[in-house]
This record gives sequence, structure tokens and C-alpha cells, in this order.
Amino acid sequence: MKLDKIQETIEELVDNIISLYKLVDNTLVIANKAINLNKVEVKMVSLDYDVDFYFSFFDSIAKYRERLKQVLTEDTLSIVNGVKNNNIFVESRIKNINSIFSKIYQYNLIKSEHGAVPLNKCLNDLFGIRIEIPVSNLKNVKRILEQSNMAKKWNAKITNASKKEYNAIHMYIKDSNYTLRWEIQFWLRKHDRGNRDSHAKYKQSYTNWESQYGKSELFEVVDNGEL
Repeated sequence: MKLDKIQETIEELVDNIISLYKLVDNTLVIANKAINLNKVEVKMVSLDYDVDFYFSFFDSIAKYRERLKQVLTEDTLSIVNGVKNNNIFVESRIKNINSIFSKIYQYNLIKSEHGAVPLNKCLNDLFGIRIEIPVSNLKNVKRILEQSNMAKKWNAKITNASKKEYNAIHMYIKDSNYTLRWEIQFWLRKHDRGNRDSHAKYKQSYTNWESQYGKSELFEVVDNGEL
């Protein structure tokens, strides 16, 4: 498949994803105020730091996930999700509430910054889409995306997210510092198995962490126990 045809298909997909993004209210409202996700840091989401903010934050996250579910139905996602044309495969997911909690925990207590990072850096994939394309190397993918980003004025952030056995280019879209990002992952067909194995290892680590706590202990008041 020629690169120009791949670029044309990618542009159509990203345009459709952006159109869905604009249908969702992607803000987090805490204490009746939409917060600047580039100024509020992850460390504020801690019972030791601010109890009221902590519970209001997770309440807002739960409401955001519900807004995603209401807008991103099987019907609306049909323009991007599960598309299998031109040898391009697309799939998507809404991040699990326990996984969100785990990520906040890791940024606060495990990562070297100890929570001193913007929420938008941590919460950059509450909704994610994966696009698997038949291209020979990631450099070509990044070049295609950068060209399209400029030509289409997407104003997206594009980065090579490859690490260890994981190989991918990530694109992040948002409207402003007051809106959560959506993550689009671009994989090569040849990296499918390695990337899925990498995700499985991460999920196993998260599962081991989660098993140390009772489900009701973690989320009884923040998401009504919903997974």
C-alpha cells in the first residue's frame, strides 16, 4: 500500500476522531469550577494533600467516563472503531477506573516527580484509539503524522513513545488546557504481538498492585464500584 494512500486514510480517521472529541465535554469540574489541567498537579489528588479535592476529583472522573459512554456509542464509533479497510485496523477503549486510580498512585508515590506534574500529563489516555497500519518503519509514520498535523492544522502533539519492547507513535489531541486529552496510538503490523505482550506485562503489574487492596476500599465512594 502506497504511503500517500495511507496518509489519506490516516487523515480521514483523525479528522473523524477529532469530530467525536468535539462532541464530548472533556472538562473536569471540581468545586463547581473547570480546572486548568496544565496548572493543577497530580499531587493534589491525595487524601494527605486535600481530602475534598480528592473525592471531588474522582467524582468528576466518574462523570467524565459516563459522558464518554453516552457519546461514544457503537453507532458513533462506527466512523473509526473496528474499521478494516486498506489493511488498517482500528480499536478503542475507555480507561478503567481502577487503572486511573493506579496511575494517579504511581505518579504520586512511585515516579521520581512525586506528583509534581500536570494532570494533563498523567491523564492523557482516558480515552484511547489504536490504529495499526502496514508501514515498514515508525519514522515514516511520524513523518506522515507531522506533515498531516501541519497541513490539517490539528494542533496535535506527536511523540515517539517506543520503550523497551513497546514500539509506537502517539498523538494527543485537546482543545485547551481545560480539556482532557485523547490518545491515538499508531502501531506497525509487525509490532502487534510485542506491543500486546508489553501491555499485558503492564496490566499484570497493575493487577498485582490492585490485589493488595479491597475493591470497595478503593472505589466505594468514587465510582459506585463500577469497573
